[in-house]
Amino acid sequence: MKCLRNASFKLRGTIAGSLIAAALAISPALAQETDIDCEILLCMAGAFAPAECAKAYARMIENITPWPVKPPFGVCTMVGADGAPAGELTPATAPALAFTGKTHVLWWDHRRQETEHEGTRHDWSLRSCDAANENCKMLSEGSHSSEPPVFLILSETGQALEAPLGGFSAVRSVSVEYGDHAGQLYRSDWQRY
Repeated sequence: MKCLRNASFKLRGTIAGSLIAAALAISPALAQETDIDCEILLCMAGAFAPAECAKAYARMIENITPWPVKPPFGVCTMVGADGAPAGELTPATAPALAFTGKTHVLWWDHRRQETEHEGTRHDWSLRSCDAANENCKMLSEGSHSSEPPVFLILSETGQALEAPLGGFSAVRSVSVEYGDHAGQLYRSDWQRY
């Protein structure tokens, strides 16, 4: 199974690497000015597998990490060989980008407090927002007094999530759940803020 997983990872990396190379090969002079949102979309298609995607992944995380909060990626403006804008690349103009519809920004909030009667009390909430980091809905919220705390939380697409806890009385974290071109789901690490 591990061999099959590694082969799949290498294939995704090869596909994403090819897409990025093709996009950047439009004009060597334009490679330095490549729209970072285009890089994010192209790298997301391959699950951020190749080393060339480290910058795009870091920018996606930077976009969602407060403040100001932005969507994980914006509009990809394609540029022609002459340097002139050649149109926007969106799921509406490029059906191959339909996988971006599985992108959600996840917001975790956990507070721990000591109470005289209940002992340690945990209050938490998990919200999910669309790819524009808007249209949010509450996925899970509650409180309990168990130690150690046990949380069973699921993302909007049904992925089991490990709650980001720590030795702090309050933990707020954000993560991006996304899919690749083949429909496989992934999630970034939790980013505390």
